[in-house]
Amino acid sequence: MEIVLHLGAHRTGTTALQQACNRNAGRLARAGQAFWGPKVTRERGLDSFFTIAGRAASDDGAARQMHRIREAVRQDIRELQERGVRRLLVSEENLPGSMVGNLRGRALYPKARARVAAIRELFPRPPGAVYFSIRSYAGYWASAYAFAALRNDLPAFGDLREDLAASRRGWRDVLADLRAALPESPVFVWVHERAPQVLPGVLARMLGPVAGRMRLPEGLSNASPSAEALARGLRLRKECPGLSGRELRERLEAEEGPDSPPFAPFSPDQQAALEARFAAEVRALEDGALAGVRLIAPGAGGRAP
Repeated sequence: MEIVLHLGAHRTGTTALQQACNRNAGRLARAGQAFWGPKVTRERGLDSFFTIAGRAASDDGAARQMHRIREAVRQDIRELQERGVRRLLVSEENLPGSMVGNLRGRALYPKARARVAAIRELFPRPPGAVYFSIRSYAGYWASAYAFAALRNDLPAFGDLREDLAASRRGWRDVLADLRAALPESPVFVWVHERAPQVLPGVLARMLGPVAGRMRLPEGLSNASPSAEALARGLRLRKECPGLSGRELRERLEAEEGPDSPPFAPFSPDQQAALEARFAAEVRALEDGALAGVRLIAPGAGGRAP
């Protein structure tokens, strides 16, 4: 059975893709495929496996927990094989690292190589392919902060801005880490801003012909709040610390105006520099700058590898 990994990134439409696979689970099953999204991966402990593995050498309890997770995952895979499943798609954006960790560390997935290498130990064979979406730097950091700050204690964006704008770790570094962690597995990448034109080809590569009968959810999933809603939400968190995340979101959505401007926290010069850097990285990927990494172009189709 082939195993395929979809590793995010956060804030690049990952939830919409996961929802499409969940809603089409029956169709996928009839095509000999299975899908593990965050509900499955987090129940099995895949998202915390790296932390547990890091403690296993000196902590007998962590070593036993790591063994239990690995054996449970492999048993699940054996059962899928016995049912005739030919491909398992695992979609979990927290495997390379967390969105909050990126913000607190002021860098993109700084532990991606070690985290993904640890996850590799869960599976009986290397993944047949890895999929990853990238997004313009200014857009990624703004969206990540606006989404995460309402759910987590983070510094004010003003305290992060200069470090994020100047960070030298980029998507090319993250992709190189994925290749180093999984050298046997080709990495397929697409640009989030091109998603409407690219996603049909992405799904076709991931899942084969059955993808042509799947529809992505209409509208945004887990959309970031606007600048006004973010400011209101941060005030509400201080004034009403007992509000759950759901209650906070519901209150903000009820008050959100249709034309509220997005959260755009970088200066014009920083925005321009970040956009130029991202454009240069996309051109380099288009030119094949990273061996084993292929950028999926708009309109590109094709069968799953």
